[in-house]
Amino acid sequence: MIRQTLLTLKDYLPTVSSESIPPVWKNPVAWGVVGIGFVTSLWMVLTYGVNMFWDDEWTSSYHMFSALNGDGSFWASLWTQHNSHRHVLPRIAYYVLSLLPTWDVRYLLVFNHLLVWLTVFPLLAELPRHTIRTYSVGLLLFIMLISPVHYVNQLMSIQISFILVWFGMVYSVFFLTRKKLNGNAIALAVGATMLAYLSSSGGLVVWINGWCLLVIRTLHHPPHRKWVIVWTLLTAVALGGYFYEWQEFHHTPIEGNVMSLILHTFAQLAHVVSTDFIPVATWVGMLGFCFFCYLVFRKQLQQHLFAYGLIQYALGASLSISFQNAQVMQGIKSLNSHYAILTLSFWFGLLALSYRARRTGIVVMVCIGLLLLHTGNKSAWRFNRYHSNLARGKVCYHAALANPNQINPEILPYRDCKFLGIVEQLQKNIDRIFVFQKLGVVFPE
Repeated sequence: MIRQTLLTLKDYLPTVSSESIPPVWKNPVAWGVVGIGFVTSLWMVLTYGVNMFWDDEWTSSYHMFSALNGDGSFWASLWTQHNSHRHVLPRIAYYVLSLLPTWDVRYLLVFNHLLVWLTVFPLLAELPRHTIRTYSVGLLLFIMLISPVHYVNQLMSIQISFILVWFGMVYSVFFLTRKKLNGNAIALAVGATMLAYLSSSGGLVVWINGWCLLVIRTLHHPPHRKWVIVWTLLTAVALGGYFYEWQEFHHTPIEGNVMSLILHTFAQLAHVVSTDFIPVATWVGMLGFCFFCYLVFRKQLQQHLFAYGLIQYALGASLSISFQNAQVMQGIKSLNSHYAILTLSFWFGLLALSYRARRTGIVVMVCIGLLLLHTGNKSAWRFNRYHSNLARGKVCYHAALANPNQINPEILPYRDCKFLGIVEQLQKNIDRIFVFQKLGVVFPE
């Protein structure tokens, strides 16, 4: 009976593509999207980027710079917990930035944008070349990645932590879903997963996502079980290391309210194609998930393991984000912009799954395209407001350096910087700011 159940289940599980895939760097559609996208991002950074820290940028990198100032171990400071994250690679990025002749976080912003666009190559790898539908999917992917819904990731350098998770996840799924699964593919997938793991807590989901993909491949091809064993051991070591000497942080996980957790998960899932107003995003996320279930029921996952891996990660990431934040977000009606990059793979995965369905594919592309345009239009004002407040915050920063004892929200220039809690951040971090200053980390006017 168990054997029969497994055989029936295998009909619904995804399989790897049997088609021969040309090298990803020979895809003209991908090169077009990357080229136009990166030039657009470069213009965005030069026009709207602000060479200034705020919020997590002060707190996450402080321990490392403090260690460089002689207070503690540099290597231990890299592993220091920040909320639920281990920002090892982001802190190393800031250290490299400090070695440059001029301290300017916009260098890091450009690098962040480059990482995002480099994921286009694997995302478009399995689609046929030189077809109108492929060009359409490339255009939708461009809109997904450039959308102002990502305004925090586009304007804040510390968001390299989430962008490296996105980068590592896409390449990890890509290497694990190739037709030939060998030691080289596993090693590359492990390397990509480590990039995510050493950047943010979202990297833990990348480990689990990879394990699930290998289990699915083993059900179709039992000799792959050796890679499941290897990945299981690596995942166990990664989880153990991550939670070693773990400290509770201020985000209390949701307890006892399963329905709130589920609804918040759907809202997170829809962030990139919906308004950040949680009730609306919840309904959009539910509709998207129902369509995915419909595709599974119709056995549309055959030869689409890569697209399935992207969707599976987005579901896991949405659940993880909601578990950490649903309780503290119960009184808030909008979503956090920096999480949108982690769940957009769900909607791209739906595009890839329905690509070959003649009518359904067109309907899905049109619906997702309209949602993306609507969301981008609604998010544009948030992008502009965020840029404007960072610019005002820089004025307050220099006022605080000149007179650290008179940071008063009721006087100028602080009166114009109440939004985003910039005044409170300056009051809380003024001592840290002077530690940064000793090491040459100063933001010129």
